[in-house]
Amino acid sequence: MPTPNPSAAAPGTNAHPPITLIFREPRPVPYSVPFGKCVFMDTTFLPGTVTFQLFGHEIELLPRVLIIDHAEHPWLSHSTLSLRFEPVPLKLLGPVDPR
Repeated sequence: MPTPNPSAAAPGTNAHPPITLIFREPRPVPYSVPFGKCVFMDTTFLPGTVTFQLFGHEIELLPRVLIIDHAEHPWLSHSTLSLRFEPVPLKLLGPVDPR
């Protein structure tokens, strides 16, 4: 079932508390988010589509499926996907925009 306000959550650590990102309004891409950047955002028809580059991976949030590095994964309740961290130079991430 599609959610009316797509969001993404990142796990908290001692250095970074848990966060929630909300994508109600379109904005120019790319822009920095915690742990990476948003490289595509289409909120024309909600719930929309959002693509991130996080931890060296491309992660796309679509209503029907989650796509990680161009591989589709069905949305399953109470499931966890683990990814290996792929280092990305910090200068490519840029500052986080708090909007």
